[in-house]
Amino acid sequence: GGLRATVRGSPFLARRVGGAEGPGELRGIPESELDEESIEFARECLIRQWEGNECVGALPGHSLGGRLREKEASPYWAMPEWEFDKSGIPRAGSVVLAHPDLLRRPRIASALPGLTDPVASNRTGLPLASPAADRKERARLPVVLLTKRSSEGTEGLLLGAWSGSLLGDLDLAIQAFVTRPLYIGGPRLDSMSASLAILHSYPEMPGSEPLTPDGLMLSHDWDKAVSWVEDGPGSSLRFKFFSRRVFWSTEEEAELSPDAGIWMPARVSRDLLLREPDSAFEEPIWAQIVEHAGGRMREAASKYDLLSED
Repeated sequence: GGLRATVRGSPFLARRVGGAEGPGELRGIPESELDEESIEFARECLIRQWEGNECVGALPGHSLGGRLREKEASPYWAMPEWEFDKSGIPRAGSVVLAHPDLLRRPRIASALPGLTDPVASNRTGLPLASPAADRKERARLPVVLLTKRSSEGTEGLLLGAWSGSLLGDLDLAIQAFVTRPLYIGGPRLDSMSASLAILHSYPEMPGSEPLTPDGLMLSHDWDKAVSWVEDGPGSSLRFKFFSRRVFWSTEEEAELSPDAGIWMPARVSRDLLLREPDSAFEEPIWAQIVEHAGGRMREAASKYDLLSED
């Protein structure tokens, strides 16, 4: 069954909710063997990364440093999406990135209290950085994985927005996922998103739906995820957990068409979507995807100096 998630505080009060996405792999120590000190270490790593600090090797044999490997030798890739429905809307499994042109558009009133940002920001609840902010902050633009298309509309998960909590904060008597970050998947909380959305890489796990051809899976069944790790072949490091979601009604879906100029659709590898950061100095997920996709996406980002020159 689904696990209802309770997150302390509002996920959108803090500005720094993009970029580094978690504590990185705690290599060499099964999560079932982690004690309270290890859990606190994982939490401290997350907090330090949001503050722009490195977090390296406080546990034996662990290193959270590192960089993305070169594109041609890496499972991390992205490219512009080329498959759309007859209305020109991307399919489920596509990733949509906020178009950087939104940075020059007037900020408009939002349906979400206290936010006055362009459409993509309003849709996700992710506020934009100040125009005077540094490059990385300005590149923390909304990125959404589309997870479902139906007669009711389109659903998705905001990527890169850590809630500030670990699953261990939910006071569960489950060791499998205690150090895994809990992400905020969007501003919408309703009966459809009360249970955690779970991304993972195990097509054989019961109750899972395929999202991408390379094996990114979606589940809402907490019990099956726990069983797959505790009693089966799964690794907790191949799971990501989200509370809430992003939603477009059928009347709003035209916003997703590339012709609308609001979102840039991409196809992104399973491993890039599931990975946790190795460093506080990594590029935001928006910038990583754009760098891999290249082409017109990169040109659009370069107009606003949003990418590293390295």
